[in-house]
Amino acid sequence: MGAIGCAAFKPRPEGVSWQVNYSVQPIYPKSFEIVAGGPLSLTKEELTDAWKKKAALVANGRRFKATPLVVHNTLSMQGMGYPLQTRTVTGTITLTEKIDRTEDGNLPCEQASTGSRIDL
Repeated sequence: MGAIGCAAFKPRPEGVSWQVNYSVQPIYPKSFEIVAGGPLSLTKEELTDAWKKKAALVANGRRFKATPLVVHNTLSMQGMGYPLQTRTVTGTITLTEKIDRTEDGNLPCEQASTGSRIDL
């Protein structure tokens, strides 16, 4: 199953832990909601730094403005009843320079093939 309406997957930013997962959702016409998440063992600072690196990667050298980042700590019961503790950092960037569309006319973005916003 392929990604729906999105450009090719962008690589993980350099120096970011493999425990960090990303979700990037395009918000028409030139904004992107970016979520960086992982286990609660990752600090707020680590996730904030990972979010900033992903924002720079998504912007692809263009200037952008960012909303204040929001941090959520979550505890949920998954699988066999074991608690799963996660932390996410969410924010939106708005490109201040012209955005280039991909060859097929779509906006560049990333999305999990399952359609889920983030897999932790």
